[in-house]
Amino acid sequence: MQVYYTATAKFNATAQRTWQERDLNWHGYIAWSQLTHVKEIITLDSILGEVVVARDNERDADFLVWEDFTPDLYTHLPYLLTKLQGQDPATYNLLAVTKEPNTPCEAVTFNTFAFIGYDLIDVHGCNSALTNCGGFDNTFLPQDLNEYGDA
Repeated sequence: MQVYYTATAKFNATAQRTWQERDLNWHGYIAWSQLTHVKEIITLDSILGEVVVARDNERDADFLVWEDFTPDLYTHLPYLLTKLQGQDPATYNLLAVTKEPNTPCEAVTFNTFAFIGYDLIDVHGCNSALTNCGGFDNTFLPQDLNEYGDA
C-alpha cells in the first residue's frame, strides 16, 4: 500500500476560514451540512481542509506525487516535516493517506498515525463527497460519518 503525506488546516469550532471571499464559519457549515455530531472535519477537501505548506514545484519535485490531480501530497514524510517547521502544530493535521486501499486501513499499524476514517474525494483531489457536497441522503446520512466527518 503506497502512503502519501500532507498537512491540512484544522476545521473546527475555533477555525476562522474564508473561501472565495466568503466567511466559511463552523456554525454555518454545521447548519448546512447537518453534521451536528462532528467535533472537527479532517479531510483532503481543499476548501474545508486547506493545505498549509506552500508547494514549490522545482524544490519539491522529487517529493511530490505527480499523478491523478494530487499536487499537494508528498512521498517523503521527513521532507514534509521540514516544510512545516515554524508552523504551530495545533493549527494543522498531519495526514498519512492512501488511494483506493486494497486492505482495510483500520487494520494497518502505521508509525504514530491514528486511523481516523475514509474520505471520498473527487477525481481532481479537491472536494469531499462526504463533507462538502451534500444531497446524498439516499446513499448515506450525516450520522453515518464519525466525529471527524469520515466514514
